[in-house]
Order: sequence, then structure tokens, then C-alpha cells
Amino acid sequence: MKTIILAEKPSVARDIADVLGQFKRNQGYLENSYYIVTWAIGHLAELANSEDYHPGLKSWSRETLPIIPDQFVLRAAERTKNHWKVVKSILKGKHKEIINACDAGREGQLIFNYIYLLSKCKLPVRRLWLSETTPAAIQKAFEKLEDETKYYFLGLAAMARAQADWLVGINGTRAYTLAHKEPKEKGALSIGRVQTPALALVVERERQIRNFEPETWWEVTAAFETDSGTAYRGKWVDDNKNQRIKDESRAADIVARVKHCRGKVAEETERQEVKPPPHLVSLGDLQKQANNIFGYNAAQTLEIAQSLYERHRLITYPRTDSRHLTVDIGYTLSNRLQTLAGHYGDLVEKIIKNPVPAQGVIDDTKVSDHHAIIPTEYARSITKLTPDEYKIYDLVARNFIAGFYPPAVINHKNIITQVAEEHFITSGKTIEQVGWLQVFNTDGFESEAECGLPTELKEGIEVTAVNAASKHCKSQPPRRYTDAKLISALENASRYVDEETLKQALKKSKGVGTPATRAAIIERLITSGYIIRQGKYFVPTPKGEKVIGLVPEELRSIKLTGEWEQKLNEIELGRGNPAAFMKGIHQLIGMLVDTAFNGEREEI
Repeated sequence: MKTIILAEKPSVARDIADVLGQFKRNQGYLENSYYIVTWAIGHLAELANSEDYHPGLKSWSRETLPIIPDQFVLRAAERTKNHWKVVKSILKGKHKEIINACDAGREGQLIFNYIYLLSKCKLPVRRLWLSETTPAAIQKAFEKLEDETKYYFLGLAAMARAQADWLVGINGTRAYTLAHKEPKEKGALSIGRVQTPALALVVERERQIRNFEPETWWEVTAAFETDSGTAYRGKWVDDNKNQRIKDESRAADIVARVKHCRGKVAEETERQEVKPPPHLVSLGDLQKQANNIFGYNAAQTLEIAQSLYERHRLITYPRTDSRHLTVDIGYTLSNRLQTLAGHYGDLVEKIIKNPVPAQGVIDDTKVSDHHAIIPTEYARSITKLTPDEYKIYDLVARNFIAGFYPPAVINHKNIITQVAEEHFITSGKTIEQVGWLQVFNTDGFESEAECGLPTELKEGIEVTAVNAASKHCKSQPPRRYTDAKLISALENASRYVDEETLKQALKKSKGVGTPATRAAIIERLITSGYIIRQGKYFVPTPKGEKVIGLVPEELRSIKLTGEWEQKLNEIELGRGNPAAFMKGIHQLIGMLVDTAFNGEREEI
């Protein structure tokens, strides 16, 4: 009898087969004397549609809501039904065991569990946990196969969350569409547990901009010159180092009194800043950097990273929220640097003899499903990459290399020039030790620019204010969200809740959504007509603003996700009760439907 290996994607299945030996290619699977390797193509099995429970639910009506199945059922995804027949046939055959090689994490576990349950497979299961698909990594993972029961509670939590999201999505979308959509408008009013709070962030920022009342003030700058001709500029400050002057006449008086007056450098202060190397990147970090530097949206970066992982095998698993590495990966760092030496020769040459990663990078306790994104040991020429692929790979590689460099040391110097009993501050900085900054000292990256002060400017030296001027200033409204800022807001959702237990739950879950879903959430808001891209910024549409005005606080607030994550985490640890969690969801759904129909009708 043979062992079945079920991967999540065809490319991973092929990589596994390449390691395990000669395989014959068949329609939908690979086979040799010992193994049958097949794949899922994502969610091959999924939660059934509402009409699958009862034909009458295909029509939308108030009388059918809320829709709460007594027991959830699964169905084969319509788009991959033909492949499902192949996989089901394999799983129903007489075989030794099945190895779950779906992506390592909650979603990958859910994909496997659904397939296993829908096929009514009874084979014993072992788990293959992969963070990269290089031959060496696959071989090592096969040497450490684990019993699937270790991931039982992870699977329970994944299914509970999927069912809860299904209930909120189906009932919320139908209720608000029936209650508020204008009859002539096509499509539904999409409602979701994650997308609605994300939309609320964009709408709230727009309201802040719309209601913003600028604050005005004046600033005074002066041009100084030493007796030897050294010129520099300073900005007026009060005794508390505040640069804002509320009264225009006060600013004009300062200008008049200091212009052409003699003064002196009254104070000189220095401080040293030690900047540690940047942390390794999670998917969110990579998306934010790519958006800020190259203008890529979150979905583009994820797609490119997937290609670098699956097709080129040049980076490790990208859908991770970790910035750290495990001890096991720590033993491979020298080999990874050697692989990079061919393209990053000078940068790698300086550290290859004694490659010590930055303190705290290797920490098993801070790695959940997958470690940070780093280059693989696969020595494939990066010249085959497209320009976009190269840019993302280069980001991953430089962040990785920078982690082996010493901190940058920057000296900051301030002087206070006193003229006519007024004080002006002048600041400068010099780089004492370039450290890791040299890794990013290339085109396309923002460098740390030096702006040192003239060495002549010492305390006590006399100067002349050769000119002075005031400037009328006003505060600016908060900026709209970009991909980078919205992803950051979703990652750091804990800042939007006050209750400490929920704050901690959101910190543990690392925000709203997952690294794999945040890009899709943003794109769904666009396709639903709730937000648009205006340049690099997101702007809510009137439709999006109306939706947020209609849904209850419980659904638009990030607090709901915090409560869910708190309970799902308990289930994942084996301490929570899935039935109790779902009972609370049923109560939420009842309230959600009632709110949709009981409020004043507003057509969208």
C-alpha cells in the first residue's frame, strides 16, 4: 500500500515529488512505487451555500433570516469540481496513510480538514510542516513528520472561525441588502466580520479629514554668520523648546529685534543614537515596505512573494506574521549568506567570516506557524526574475543581510544661539558608525543623510543675525490611508480597544485578519464599491460611508474581532468550548438581522 501526500498547491506537490524520487505524472496527481502526491488548489472543499441546506433559501427574504444551520455541511468547490473527483477517488482507495502537506497554519489545517471530512477518508494522518520548499528543507521536514492529533485543536479553532464568518457574511449581507439596497442597484451590500471594521477605519479617517479645523501659528527663522564668515540658520524656540508662536505681532516683534543684532552660541548639547538593524520581515512588513518604496499595493506584493516562494524557491513561506527565526533555522544562516554572496558580494564578504545575527532574531517563543521571510539556500540565478520579482527579492535579501551588521551610531548635536534675549535652535547629525545602513545605501532606498554642523560653532562664539523672517503655518489634516498604513492599522488593531484582555488577544493574534487575507480584504472593499484608490490613497465612496452608518457598533468595531480571537485562542489551546463560542455567534446574528430591519430605511 502507498502513502498519499496532499499538498495545498500543485507547485509544492511537484517540489515534494522532486525530492522523493522518480514520479509518473497523471491527471491530477503524481505517483511512484511508494507515494501518490496530489494537491488541493486552495479550498477544494468548502462550507455549503445556504441553498444547499434548503432550496427555498436561494431566494432572499426577511422571513428566512437568520440562517443558522443545525449542522454545517461541506461541498466541493464549484470551480475545482473535476479535480475534487480525482482527489476523492485517491483518498477513498486502499492506502497506508495520508500525509497532510497543506500550508502550515490555521488556514492550511482547515483546507486539509475539509477535504478529509468531505471525502469520508479514514486513513491515519501525519503532518508535514514546511516553511520553505527547497530540497533540503523538504527532506528535513520528512524526517520530522508529526502525528496529526497534535493539530486537532488548531483545526477546531479554524473551523469555528470559518463557520462564524460564514454566519456573519451570509446573514449580514442578506439582511442589509434586503433592508437598505436601492432596487435598481445591482449586487449585494457585502458585510463581513473583518472587512467591515477595515472599511470603518477608512470612513472614520475621511470624516476626520472632512471635519478638520486647522490650527495656525507663526515660526521665526534667522540666518547667522560668525566673524570668520561661517553661515548657518536657526529656528526660534521658547524656554520649553516650542517653536510655535500664536500671535503674528509677537513673531514680527522677534524678527525686528533680532535682525542685524549681535549674539552668541549660548548652549551646545550632543547625544549619541544607536540604531539597531531592522527586524526581519513578516508579510505585512514586506507589503508596507514595497508600498512605501515601489508603490506596490498589498495584493501585488503578496502575488510576487508567492511566485518567489513557489515558482523560484528563492524565499521562505511568505504568509507569515513573524519577524523571528527558530533555533533550527539559525544553523542554516551561513549557507544562506553563501548563496547570496554571488549577487551581494561586498555586503556579504564583510560578515561571512563571523555571521552573528542581531540579538533577539533567533527566538522559538516568538515564532508561531512560520518564521520570518528570508532567502532560501537555493542557489538559483536571480537574473531570471522579472523586474518586479527582483525588487521584492532584493527587499527580503537586504533585510536579511542587514541583520548581521552592527548597529548604526549617529551623533546628534544641537546649539542654541541667543540674540536679543531670544533663542534659536540649530540641529545637525553625523554618522559615527555606518553599520547596517550601508546595506541600504543604494538606489531606491532612503538613506540616512548627514547634515553636520560647522566645527567652528562652539559655545561662547559670537555671531551676527544677518537676517530673520517669520512664516505663517497651519496644521494639516490626517492623511488618508495607503496600503502600507491600512495594513499597519489592521496589524496593530489592539490600539483601538481599551479593555486589556481584548487588547492582549488582538496583540497575540497580531491584529485583524491574517497576513494571507489582509490584501484580499482591501481588494474586496474596492470590488464591493465601498472604497476607491485615488493615487496611492484610499477614499470611501458614498456607498461605503452609508454602510458604516447603518451597521451596528458591534460589527464595525474592532472589539468584536478581539473577542473572537480571545475565544478562538482558547479553543486552539484546548481550553475553549467551540459550542459555547458558536452559541454567542448565534446571538450576535439575531441582533445583526434585527438591527438591519428595525432601523430607519435608507436606500444605498
